[in-house]
Amino acid sequence: MKSYKEVVKERYDGYEKDIHAYENIYSLINPIGFNADKKIRSVFYNAFNLFRNAGMDITKSSILDIGCGKGATTRFFSELTNSPQNIYGLDLSVHRIECAVKMNSIISYRIGDIVHLPAFPVMFDIITAIDVFMHLKEKKEIIQALTNIKEKLNDNGYFIWYDAYSKNHFKTTQNQDHSGFHPKQMVDLAEEAGFEKVTQINLFKKIFWKYHSFYLINKFPVPFVNFLACILPGNPGNMMVIFRKGIKKQ
Repeated sequence: MKSYKEVVKERYDGYEKDIHAYENIYSLINPIGFNADKKIRSVFYNAFNLFRNAGMDITKSSILDIGCGKGATTRFFSELTNSPQNIYGLDLSVHRIECAVKMNSIISYRIGDIVHLPAFPVMFDIITAIDVFMHLKEKKEIIQALTNIKEKLNDNGYFIWYDAYSKNHFKTTQNQDHSGFHPKQMVDLAEEAGFEKVTQINLFKKIFWKYHSFYLINKFPVPFVNFLACILPGNPGNMMVIFRKGIKKQ
């Protein structure tokens, strides 16, 4: 698998810069991007309400989104909490950070690396990483990144790990630019770094273990895709696993 720095240089700071919004499947003007965004936002809404029920005042919580991209999630967090001054975003892509700052300059954005996390002026109550760990190919990189996150969390802080499903993250080919995880792998790695699992939320579905419902939206009506995902067998397409900061195992 390619290194995460190669992927950022080739893709996020490379050819993706010139893709028009109409042609970008992740753009909100695209049915795939729009409907995926709605589903992802709904699970974050449920997660933040879980934190509220546990006694956290999310309007006063400091939140860091690692791999924030162009800032769609950080902007959502700022609206969800009504506190953009408490929201931070980090991404290794210069182009994406420039886009994020242009959209909302109150949110604090930085160019940086999850494996070599930069200093921040605050500790965080919530840290999220969406489709970030899929780009780390070595176990030592993953453990270092998880350890960095844990060290930046306040006591009783939460880490939200969102990634694609795969049977084995470490079984890849040389030209792959990412690889998902089996949920047990996510839990085992996080526990090794000192996290405790709170809950798991599955999103989308690889219908018949092959057809990702995320992409089927471009071919079929959303209600029909959702119906197929409900009745047909397969693995989850993506998972959100919520962890609480715990005590690292000796």
